[in-house]
This record gives sequence, C-alpha cells and structure tokens, in this order.
Amino acid sequence: MADKASAEAREDRVSVYTDLPEERKEQYRQSCKNYYRLNRAKILARQALTGKIYREQHREAARLYQAKWALANPEKRRAYLIASYNKHRDRLKNRWRNSTERQRKLQLEYKRRWRLTNIHKVRQYHRLWNRNHPDPAKTNRRRAARLGNGIEKYTREAIFKRDGGRCHICNRKVSKQRFHIDHLVPIVLGGRDAPDNVSIAHPGCNMKRGVGKLPAQFPLLPVL
Repeated sequence: MADKASAEAREDRVSVYTDLPEERKEQYRQSCKNYYRLNRAKILARQALTGKIYREQHREAARLYQAKWALANPEKRRAYLIASYNKHRDRLKNRWRNSTERQRKLQLEYKRRWRLTNIHKVRQYHRLWNRNHPDPAKTNRRRAARLGNGIEKYTREAIFKRDGGRCHICNRKVSKQRFHIDHLVPIVLGGRDAPDNVSIAHPGCNMKRGVGKLPAQFPLLPVL
C-alpha cells in the first residue's frame, strides 16, 4: 500500500513538472538543487533508510535479481568487484586482521577451557607422547636444523650433571627421572639446539612460563 501511494505521488510530481513552462522548469530545477545542497545529509539518510526497508521487504526478489544480473554480466561483475576491492582495500584488510585476531583469541580461550575440563585426556596424551618419544632431544635437533639455527649434539645426562641437578628457573633440585631440557633462547626465536643454549628445568616451571618467552631466561644468559 505504501509503495503504491509513493508511486502515485511520484507520478503526480512528474506530471506537474511536465506541464510547467520552460522558464519555470529551470526555476524548479534550481530550487531542487538548492534544497538538495542544504539538506543533503537528511536526504541521504532518508534514502538509506528507505532502501534498507525496501531491501528487507523484498530481500528474496533482490537476491534473485542480483544473481540473474551477475550471470548475464560476468565481466561487469568482475570489474565491479575489483574496483570495489581496490577502493576499500585498507578497510577490508583491517577488518580481516581484526577478525583473525578475534578468532585467534576465541580459539585460544576454547582450547584453554577444553584442557581444564579434559585434564585427564591431556595427561593421557602427554604420557603416550613421552612413551613414544623417549628422546625429545632428537625432536629439538630436527626443529633447529629445519629452521637453520645451528645444532650441536648433547645428552640429557650431561646437561643434568653440568647444571648440578637444579632448575634454572626456581633454582631447586630436579628429579633425575623427570625434568625438561629448556632452551634459553627458544628455537622459534632463532636459538641454537646446543649445550650453551639449554638448561634443565622442572616440567611445571617450564610449562607455566609458556612457549617462546624470554623474560624468565634473561638472568641465565652470560654477561659479556
């Protein structure tokens, strides 16, 4: 009903304009331009609202029309998409970065909650992994070699004896049967897998600090 009334009002305005003399038409056009210039923000807001309402009321018809047009005009559609991307590239990239960061935080939070609610599964997984990888030093050597950080062979026993059996983070005694070999400069940050870049640590101390973090290790680096 509203659409019909709007269409009738538009037809009335057109007929009135058509019946005007030529000099009055020019005056009418000029007054329309002046009105638009003075009320541009209000007009654009009204047009946006009207278009939004129309799209909501005719969503399926608009979708079908757009799909039909895209199939009939593939080159125009491609050119439009490229031009739109180039025009809004920075905004789209920022939106993608923010979305990616938000998703990463959500995934980390989900994993943290899952570990807390499935702690027995986590422990079982670690026990199985440790059983299948009795020598984690081999894994560290492979990672360092793949990243080109440099490697030098060593044994867990030699590092334990060199460090006097003390955790380099809390300086307390470590069990000889259960300890971690910790890299002072993490492999992911360019650290070597070599005796001068490793020390022993309690599993709890090492895991509480987190992966790839340096602050807890700074006091251990030699003073030049």
